[in-house]
Parts: sequence; structure tokens; C-alpha cells
Amino acid sequence: MSDPTPSRFMAEPPRRIPAPLPVEDGYVPPEKSKRGMRIFLVALGAVLLACGGALAWSAANRSEPPRNVERLGELGIGTCFDWSEHEGSMNVPVVNCNRPHDAQVMARHIVDDRAAWPGEAWFEEEYGPRCERTLRNYAPDAYDDPAIEVGWVATDEVGWRQGHRWVSCVAGDSVNKRSEPLH
Repeated sequence: MSDPTPSRFMAEPPRRIPAPLPVEDGYVPPEKSKRGMRIFLVALGAVLLACGGALAWSAANRSEPPRNVERLGELGIGTCFDWSEHEGSMNVPVVNCNRPHDAQVMARHIVDDRAAWPGEAWFEEEYGPRCERTLRNYAPDAYDDPAIEVGWVATDEVGWRQGHRWVSCVAGDSVNKRSEPLH
């Protein structure tokens, strides 16, 4: 005969452990409050609002966008820059020609001479008249304006020895900054 115990064990449903009976001492557990979450969300909103306000204030009070500083010898024709802020430097802040500036590149020449440094007098003699003609062709109205000065900017002696042999014709108003291109 077979043993009835395994089949009887399998036929009975599993026993459940009864839940503990509530203690009747008058204590009622507190309901979960959403007050902490509300305070957190209000504080987070205030921080985000303050950051947004600071960014808006900063953007509104910025007088001018940041400028790129570039080497004079690398400026292309039509590029406007502030010469007065960096006079004598080979690096100048480049600006949009519709923003205040005091100079604009009209032409760029590469000097093929492989000789020794020719000196500033040579540049003046060679490129002074060329740059005058360039202004007359590049911006005829500016050529007739007595406030516009024309000149040249060239590599220095150190740059010449390193093989940087360029001359740029520039024009602008050294007294009053302009907010428009020459032509």
C-alpha cells in the first residue's frame, strides 16, 4: 500500500501566518504628510527663478559681446577691428563692422622679397601710395571723407625674419569710432 501522508500534505492549502492584532492603546500612526515635498518644490522653484533672473540680468547688462583677438596679419579684407585699444600690438580685437570700431582692412599683400628687413621707410614709400589708391577704389565715399585716415600695417622685423612677410592696407577714423563698414 502506498503512504497517504504525501497526498494529504499536497491536498491541503498552505497555512498563513495571521497578522498581529492591533494594540488598543489609543495610538494612531500619523498619516504621511506632503508638506516636506511642497517645501522642497517651493525652494527648488525659488532657486531656479533666481538663477534665471541672474542670467537675464547678466545678458541685459552686457554692454558688448565678447571680442575675438586676432593677429593683424591674419585679418581678411573687410574685417573691422579696434586699433586704438591695442596700438602697436600685432593682436587686435576683431568686431562686427556694425559695432563701434576705428579701423577696417581694405587689402592684404604678401611681400615676396627674400632680402633682409627693408625697414619702415621702405614700407611707407612702397605701400603708402598703394593704400591711398586702394581706399579710393574700395570705398570712394570714405576716400572723400576728411575724417578717414588711411595707412598700412606690416609685419615687424622679428616676423620678417621668421618668414611672415605681409602688409595690410587699413583705413578708419582714429578720433571717432564708426558703427558701419567703409563701403
